[in-house]
Amino acid sequence: DRERVLNYVFQAASDDELSIFKELVMIILDNGRGRPKEAIEELRVEDVGQLEGFSALHIAASKGSLGVCRYLVEELLVDVDLVDKEGRTPLLFATYHNGGTAEYLLDHGANQDKADHDGSSLLHYAAELGNCEMVELLLAKGAYVDPVSAYGTPLHVAAGKGHYGAMKILLDHNAD
Repeated sequence: DRERVLNYVFQAASDDELSIFKELVMIILDNGRGRPKEAIEELRVEDVGQLEGFSALHIAASKGSLGVCRYLVEELLVDVDLVDKEGRTPLLFATYHNGGTAEYLLDHGANQDKADHDGSSLLHYAAELGNCEMVELLLAKGAYVDPVSAYGTPLHVAAGKGHYGAMKILLDHNAD
């Protein structure tokens, strides 16, 4: 059934099991039609808690599964700025951890200033987590330092959480 297939595909994406992921896409999802991109784009988690509208790229990015991300972006040409039902992109979920996934997505055209439905940018999320490496990366890639959301600017968010390292980086980049 569809739910079981989703579980297998998303588990392979999550675990960065590229060969298994490719096989599942080609055999089960594409059904031999020769259109794996269409099959993967149709594959979305619907109404499962906070995963509403997640794509395979969201799952792979959230787990740092660089091999699966590369396959989806380079071979299947999946849009790097796909949004879930909350307006969140795969890059947003890559900001939750350090590693090459976020930088890879940025280098392949992901919009570093894309905001979710609440107006929170990737820089807001990185500042909220106190993820200094990600704050630095986003700013180095040209992210706007002072986007305003319902929660204020990234500097406000970092200050509210007591993330002094993130605050210093933002101030060093002339944040208001």
